[in-house]
Amino acid sequence: MPARSSNSVRWVLYTSSSLLAVLWLLVGCGAPQDAQEENQQEGMPPIEGEFVGEVPRLDAFLALVALEPQEREEGERELRGYLSDGRQLNEWFTTTLSGDVLRVSGYSGIELYASLASELTIGTIVLPNGESSDFQIPRASGIEGVYPLIVPPEGGELSSTSWSGARLTGKRDGEEIIGTITTSDNDGDALGFGFSVAAIDEGTDRWIVVMADDGQPRIKGAKIAED
Repeated sequence: MPARSSNSVRWVLYTSSSLLAVLWLLVGCGAPQDAQEENQQEGMPPIEGEFVGEVPRLDAFLALVALEPQEREEGERELRGYLSDGRQLNEWFTTTLSGDVLRVSGYSGIELYASLASELTIGTIVLPNGESSDFQIPRASGIEGVYPLIVPPEGGELSSTSWSGARLTGKRDGEEIIGTITTSDNDGDALGFGFSVAAIDEGTDRWIVVMADDGQPRIKGAKIAED
């Protein structure tokens, strides 16, 4: 997988503070819809696709998926998000938006503010206690993404497909799952992974896969809480 441009990363780090300030003004003053309408009037198409990366302060992974608009002339589409630290933090977000600036709350009261762009999404996570954590996550590539799956009982096999079409397969051995992940176009060798399941009980999980600097996949995820 080609490495992301270091110059681009440095530019993002240099400008992220001012961008986040603008984002806070938009969502804090109740103006996201105005910003969205302005973008549409300028003829800019809404951002689609999957963004995946880290929220360092929370030691968590975040994935955002902006689906294709149902009606092109309106640009309105569904956005899904998943935040997980692989332990206690396990939040799912869904909302509908017509532009690229959003504010959405999860079921536990965690708030997500974000501004989508073609290659990088920036934003802030605000916990119920008021603690905030900024993030900047790039567009997903290769095997990166969100994988919904069923953790099988001892000795069972599992498989999942990410939103972008990458394929994960594996087998459970005790609390460990060993497997491989292949890109949607099968471009390159399958990457192996090992992941320790938090609990031995089988059930429905969501995993976020992020590529580390060493070229190996990192996974964080948890069971979906039952109502």
